[in-house]
Amino acid sequence: MGVLVGLLAATACGLGGCSRADGTAATSPTSMSSPATASTTPSPTLSLPPLPPQQETSRQAALATPPPDRPAGMDEQTPEGAIATAEYLLSLIPYISATGDLSLWQEHTEDSGCVFCQSVTDNTNSLHAQGGWEEIWNTNVTQSGYADPEQGYHYSRVDLVFDHDAVYRYDGSGSDPQVYEAQTQKMMTFALIYRDGQWLLGEAEVYEEDQ
Repeated sequence: MGVLVGLLAATACGLGGCSRADGTAATSPTSMSSPATASTTPSPTLSLPPLPPQQETSRQAALATPPPDRPAGMDEQTPEGAIATAEYLLSLIPYISATGDLSLWQEHTEDSGCVFCQSVTDNTNSLHAQGGWEEIWNTNVTQSGYADPEQGYHYSRVDLVFDHDAVYRYDGSGSDPQVYEAQTQKMMTFALIYRDGQWLLGEAEVYEEDQ
């Protein structure tokens, strides 16, 4: 399933339902748990079957997708900086799905304890290890909000309401792509902490706006 459309909408913990391994918690609308850290062992090289010409063109275009621009001010320790960071993280998801490049994602997420972050890593590695990819798709943020950490917590909350294009996901076998319809008024909640001059993602969840 698509990174945003499928697996990541079903993270292991519900809103406010988990705690971190060290006993601390994220802001109440998000969840924290302790997955295994991302493996650094390279995947074995696969001998992939030739793709139909149209799919090979699509794959090469996806792999050549440039990274999204960093919003101005995203490293500032302000509500605006937190919102800009959340918007940047959202824009990274289509880029990651297209290219398999996780380096920018890992720069802006906590090393451990983030179910959502690990889900992105695992889903991306699984897709691209098989020779799969997603055609690049766009997101459009229509609303945003920020809340300071609640008493006793360390993570600020950012909510983004957004629309996104249809998603075309190829598994690398030459079969027709899985197509996920365009969505409107999706909501994503981010738990962010400011550390070492930047905001880091501690957890996130995707759900419908009216939930």
